Amino acid sequence: MASWECTTLPNDRDGGTIEREYEWSYDGRTFTWETVFPESLYQSQHRRHRIYDYGAYVADDFTQRFFRGLTEEIRSVANANGYDRRETAEFAARFVQSLPYTVDSVSTGYDNYPRYPVETLVDETGDCEDTSLLLSAILHGLGYRVGMLEFDSHLGVGVELSNTPGNVTFDGVEYTYIEATDTSWEIGRVPPRLDGEQVTLHRIDDSPALYAHWEGDTRGDRFICSGSVLNVGEGPATDVLFQVLLTDRHGETVTAVETQWRTIEPEEQPTWTDDVYVELDRLVTPEWRVGVGGILHDQGEAERRRT
Repeated sequence: MASWECTTLPNDRDGGTIEREYEWSYDGRTFTWETVFPESLYQSQHRRHRIYDYGAYVADDFTQRFFRGLTEEIRSVANANGYDRRETAEFAARFVQSLPYTVDSVSTGYDNYPRYPVETLVDETGDCEDTSLLLSAILHGLGYRVGMLEFDSHLGVGVELSNTPGNVTFDGVEYTYIEATDTSWEIGRVPPRLDGEQVTLHRIDDSPALYAHWEGDTRGDRFICSGSVLNVGEGPATDVLFQVLLTDRHGETVTAVETQWRTIEPEEQPTWTDDVYVELDRLVTPEWRVGVGGILHDQGEAERRRT
């Protein structure tokens, strides 16, 4: 009998911690922030498949829980200094803008690799996607209405500010543009090279974020598998397909277990169990993947357990 198990959920009881200290300037003053990251959170998000539903990176509840500490720190400083709504957003932006800019091909080896906000803070660097997602997570945690503004060649942040005119309007809401990559950019100033480019708004409140746990065993000529899928995002996941694929040593798929759900609502965690025939004594390795609306959402391999 062979046995496997896989989970993408972070477990704070496992692993160590990662310490970081940040320094940035605003309004003629220098600020510092020290924090400790659970290594399990960083590793679980670092292993996730990269998708281009940018709202999912911010809607992720594990991300939002961690950022409560930072948002409370920013809110406390803003209140102590009498910052208004615009100045508070600018203060948060200056923190993110102070991180060094590095293109993905240099820092990750990939041409396009959006990081989760926790990854960007731990790695202490990123490109426009990474810093925009990080700033969006902070502003969202502070209670602002936020959207990621995707241009043909760039990603920026849009935030609703009552005392600052908006640059981009979607569904009657005016969003003020924030450039997250450099401290020289003030709120509301759009880089000239983006003039005339088409822009798309990525919302946070309609994005799902799915985490999976499953385990399986070969017993005789059967592969028995069970698990669950948890939606920690802010929007429903529709047309969800979860598959465990058994591949042979040549990488060819032998058989598969799959489960479908029409909708998984936020905070829902449906469970499933299934089994399929597999030839006796055939060496197989399981891989898994989950899709949402026909688009790959996450994937990975399982860890073999001792039998």
